[in-house]
Amino acid sequence: MMLRSSKLLVLCGLVAGLISCSAASERASRPARQPLRITATTSIVADLARVIGGTRVEVRALMGPGVDPHLYKPTIGDIRQLDEADAVFYLGLHLEGRMAELFERMRRSERRTFAVGEAVPEHALLRLDSESPDPHIWFDVALWQAAAQGVADALTDLDEAGAPHYRRNLAAYLDDLAQLDAWARAEIARIPTEARVLVTAHDAFGYFGRSYGLEVQGCKGSAPPAKWARATCSNSPL
Repeated sequence: MMLRSSKLLVLCGLVAGLISCSAASERASRPARQPLRITATTSIVADLARVIGGTRVEVRALMGPGVDPHLYKPTIGDIRQLDEADAVFYLGLHLEGRMAELFERMRRSERRTFAVGEAVPEHALLRLDSESPDPHIWFDVALWQAAAQGVADALTDLDEAGAPHYRRNLAAYLDDLAQLDAWARAEIARIPTEARVLVTAHDAFGYFGRSYGLEVQGCKGSAPPAKWARATCSNSPL
């Protein structure tokens, strides 16, 4: 385990070193180009960047569907993608647990990195403990709308000429999310109040439960693996 951890630290250091060394020259020499090359961590963040960016961005995701971002370790190919990107989008809030230090180093080196979760007001976040927010904000439509606004703002900072394009895409997406929210509330309203219980293998639905009035019972904690608390579903009413 110590050997694997050491390898991860070395790799993260290599990534940060390469990015730090090349950042200044990249910013000075890289011309404005279309489409913008965006590297995102998860498929969820990548989808958000694609929807808002539209034809003015080319988005690549480091992690495919089904990959656990808490456990993900960057590869040599990831180093290349991060270094070649015009900007990097990640969720933050400790979702990409093993990459957090890497992104912090990138930000200190003035690399264009954007933590989507930072667009959500602090008071709206659920807490796993005194230090860790619950990162699964996409399960609350209102919070994801805030994240979408943050992505639109970040893209506008990168590409001021594209601002009208990003505003149009954002407005259309916010409308889609509002319709989704209304549909979800109508469907859940059909469930008897006493039966509004969600039992899940991974307790990542806290925001969903809070937003739609569901009791959430998870068999496994919502925190990254090192902090998972053993839970039980034996007392579920289902």
